[in-house]
Amino acid sequence: MNKQMKILFLCRSLHIGGVEKNLLLLTEEFKKKGHWIGVGAAPGIVAEMMQAKGAIYYEYSFSVKKPWTLLNDIKKLLNIFYHNEIDIIHSFSAASSVVVLFTRLIFKILYRKSGKKMPTSVSSVMGLQGSPSELEIVTHIRNLLVTLGAQRVFIISPEIGRMCYKLPLKKSLFKKLPVVGIRIPDSGNVSEKEKQDFKEKYGIALGAKVVSTIGRLDTEKSHDLFIRAASLIISKSENIQFIIAGKGRLKESLDDLIKELNLNSRVKLIGATTEVNLLLAISDVYVKPGVVNGFIGITVLEAQAMRIPVVAFDTVDVRIAITPGSTGVLVNAGDIGQLSEAIINIIEKPEEYADIVIAARQKVEAYFSIIQVAEGLLNAYSEEMALSEYNNLYKLLK
Repeated sequence: MNKQMKILFLCRSLHIGGVEKNLLLLTEEFKKKGHWIGVGAAPGIVAEMMQAKGAIYYEYSFSVKKPWTLLNDIKKLLNIFYHNEIDIIHSFSAASSVVVLFTRLIFKILYRKSGKKMPTSVSSVMGLQGSPSELEIVTHIRNLLVTLGAQRVFIISPEIGRMCYKLPLKKSLFKKLPVVGIRIPDSGNVSEKEKQDFKEKYGIALGAKVVSTIGRLDTEKSHDLFIRAASLIISKSENIQFIIAGKGRLKESLDDLIKELNLNSRVKLIGATTEVNLLLAISDVYVKPGVVNGFIGITVLEAQAMRIPVVAFDTVDVRIAITPGSTGVLVNAGDIGQLSEAIINIIEKPEEYADIVIAARQKVEAYFSIIQVAEGLLNAYSEEMALSEYNNLYKLLK
């Protein structure tokens, strides 16, 4: 049993996204075990959800594009350091890691003799390229910023590990550890009426087959490839509708692409939704159209847990969850022809994928249950705290 800890999560913002949903689940699990949880980020709808789970929310800017705001962020975090005696700070973004680094330095100078405890600092790189065209040097700089000042960096995927090991840092800083998990749903957790109501809400024909994807409307998600694949499929089939859930800066350009391809009645942008389970429940196929490496994505795991066949472009990290022909379908990265063919095949011959969806759920249960992930993370926190205490004692004795 882990001793009760004060844990502060820091991330860029609390809009709905993979990182934020994961923190919400971790908060719920940690609170069940009696731990104090704080979260610092720019405002978003998830802030209220975190507070409803018992977390304390602290509003920050965390914007490297507005460096002058970071001074105020440092001041706020210094105040939390002093008054709350945090045990663990876990940073998930470049800007928050920069703030943690400078706060620790200032705290050490101002309160070195006060007896106040310095929090143990860890971080996680949660993604890589911001877009398919991003230069590798930009990715390296962002990764380096995320790791700044951390006493341990948790590596959540092979490709993230490969990129982090290139940084000018000691390899002993890094530790492979699952940080992302999902709540495994019951097999019958969505009723037929709920499915019908959801379809009516978004104007989806009750008898239509549904192909969905979920993610922020940004370049690294490659929703344009999803739309172009939809165009190929629609030219061959009249009974399939396509749903994109998410919001972001590319909404207008994606709307324009849908109009340009004359897909208005068949491809729907429904915005961000808190009803992910309902969207997945009505889906016949789930697609991950991203072509950049990072982490597999929470929604892929959620789809697999709900026994929805998943098709994705083949990248290094997608293979964490998808073994071709065993737990999902992979096609050559960026090949919308192959993507469209794979989707049609699943819709026309669902019986051929019965074993695949069962195996996919079993894999998610074995490796990505939030209960297991949370327990492993708490153990890692305890180890890092003990190591910090040992190092501090060693310095005193020297």
